[in-house]
Amino acid sequence: MKGLESLGALKLPTKLEQWKLLKNEILQTITSKETGLNTVRIKSYIESLGLQAKLIIFIDSSDIKQINKIFEKFGFHFVFNFDDVGRYFGDIGIGIINRGIIDEFGVPFEDSNDLILFESFAIHESSHGTDEHNCNLNTPYKTSSGFITVNSTTGNESGNFIEEGFAEYTRKQYLKNNSFFAKNTAAENTYAFLNSKKQFVGIHTSRAGYGLELLCRNSPELWLKILEARKTKRAESELISYMEEKWPGLYEKLYTLPNTEAGFIEGLAIIKKILK
Repeated sequence: MKGLESLGALKLPTKLEQWKLLKNEILQTITSKETGLNTVRIKSYIESLGLQAKLIIFIDSSDIKQINKIFEKFGFHFVFNFDDVGRYFGDIGIGIINRGIIDEFGVPFEDSNDLILFESFAIHESSHGTDEHNCNLNTPYKTSSGFITVNSTTGNESGNFIEEGFAEYTRKQYLKNNSFFAKNTAAENTYAFLNSKKQFVGIHTSRAGYGLELLCRNSPELWLKILEARKTKRAESELISYMEEKWPGLYEKLYTLPNTEAGFIEGLAIIKKILK
């Protein structure tokens, strides 16, 4: 009985404590690869939008196995792949950017693009962390993050097109502000980057960024409302009401799109059609 009493007195770490331990181990184990990058500029840009910048760690391919081991150690069934550009982990408040990504010809994208491209990836991931009323360590069992909500029963997500659109449009504006684009670059390609054959390549979430950009061009007030929506639930509700009044039914259509390439293609097509 005494042994059972001792066993009962053991205090297992809570989910929140696990996340803090995970964050600490990442910070103690992984050295951020920041050579050639202006990390101060990244943080300053997010703050210039009136938002809170989150911690960003830059890794290369040699860190990926170690990152995955750390996640596995703490029971997080997640794999950071060698071709992942970046991820934001809201539970621990850290964005991870992979500087080791290579193109289809085996050449590092760093060799074909200005390093500010990787700063822009950090802007994208940091943007996901700017949701002040959902995405933070004080909500360990949150069912929402930014404009994304999760069905607690099925685990299905909604809102990815809008959330990714916000992160991508923020990234695009950062690049534009820092003179990244050639003057003759087509509008949709301003979200893309170059491979070693000087061909434009990109990620499917860029379609959401371009879609949001089109909406903001049509109604400049929308961007200010989106930024405010990152700060309070009330402002988020006001954003939805504004979009419903301006473009009836659009928010719901975008909100329910699947988080797939086909879903993002459809979302951009919906926006182009409604703005005709």
